[in-house]
Amino acid sequence: MSHLRVLFGLDAAFLDARQLQIEKLETECALHDVAFEQGDAPRLRETAHTLSGLVSPFSTVAGQLASELEEHAARGDLKVSTIVEKLAAIAPDLMREVGELSVDGLSSTVA
Repeated sequence: MSHLRVLFGLDAAFLDARQLQIEKLETECALHDVAFEQGDAPRLRETAHTLSGLVSPFSTVAGQLASELEEHAARGDLKVSTIVEKLAAIAPDLMREVGELSVDGLSSTVA
């Protein structure tokens, strides 16, 4: 299998996709922080929605928190500091886990 991965560039493609995922998470977390600090409910809803889609495949807890944050922001309810704190606490571990993903690791979980 490893020679086929090299031949078709699967390892390189996976590493590129993993790096892109990490960069997207970092960007959305930063945008989320700014929206929260500025009390911008529409932008907070938008970033929470994007975060939900990004984190849900890796963490159901983070995905649920992001969805809950999105719902609050959609109603204009910005009393969400507890949710924001929980997401901030999860973020470093989530980034680390995404950074540690590998083709072999994913293949072994499917097999």
